[in-house]
Amino acid sequence: MIRQSSPLSTNPQTIPSTTQSQSQSQSQSLQDNQIESLNYEIKVIEDFKNSELLILLLDLIENLKLGKITVKDFDNSVNRIRLKIQRLKNDLNKLQGLNESTDFRIKKIENLNDLIDSKKKVLVDFKNLVELKFN
Repeated sequence: MIRQSSPLSTNPQTIPSTTQSQSQSQSQSLQDNQIESLNYEIKVIEDFKNSELLILLLDLIENLKLGKITVKDFDNSVNRIRLKIQRLKNDLNKLQGLNESTDFRIKKIENLNDLIDSKKKVLVDFKNLVELKFN
């Protein structure tokens, strides 16, 4: 007896092409979002590494000592450095997981490992049940 698959079957050959394309589109969109997020994080870290705030501050102090700038000019220039620091701080705060403690991350990883183990156990139990039923 030939068995026909239902239209809702999970067999990839019987899934309607619109569902497959939607699934692929969502998967691609998720990957694009992850790539975009990683690129943003790389940009923030590169900006932080290239900020050279200490060099700017030391140059200002040296110019103040030599009399090349006045105290008022120094204060105005320091405000620009403060704004740069604030912008970098805001960008760094947007990075995921940067403000987590090591202990918190370890507990989070342990919890995820426990969840993975429990899902593996459920899948193994299900596999054994299916094998018992159909063998």
